[in-house]
Amino acid sequence: MKKLIKTTLYALVVGASACAGVAYAEDEIDLSSYRPAPCDSGKCQGDIPIELEVHKHCEVKVGKDIMLKEDGSKSSSWFTVTTNVPYKLHLSTANAGDSSSTFVLHTDGLTKIPTKIETKKQGDGMIALGYSDHAGITTDTFNVSVNTVSPVSSSQKFGTYKDLYKIDVSY
Repeated sequence: MKKLIKTTLYALVVGASACAGVAYAEDEIDLSSYRPAPCDSGKCQGDIPIELEVHKHCEVKVGKDIMLKEDGSKSSSWFTVTTNVPYKLHLSTANAGDSSSTFVLHTDGLTKIPTKIETKKQGDGMIALGYSDHAGITTDTFNVSVNTVSPVSSSQKFGTYKDLYKIDVSY
């Protein structure tokens, strides 16, 4: 038993020494980038530049799906845009593109129900579908509300009607 404990301790000491040697190897001085510093009047000095390059960044987060109500009342969701540069926002829908005449389309591909989409930037005003410029370098929050232009009539074709609100950010 004593031999086993001594052997284990020896292995730990040797292993720790080997790791310590590896850690110090990272601190070796690379003389290939050596620049002599001027030494005049009994005084020597030098500078080491410090630099960080931050790349352009954009992140879009979207909220929950929007489920429209047959009574024509508003349903809503949100999205945020976080950038470190000014950006251009392009809002559109799959069915109507940039047009303000939006609609949800029945799965038959023919039957439509007109909708109204409003996008409001927090701390700012309404944003129309299409292109808009934004200052960025922050997180911008947008609220999106959608409703049918009028309540759905009792004779409206039954089934599922869909559209897709599209958010495209470029910088």
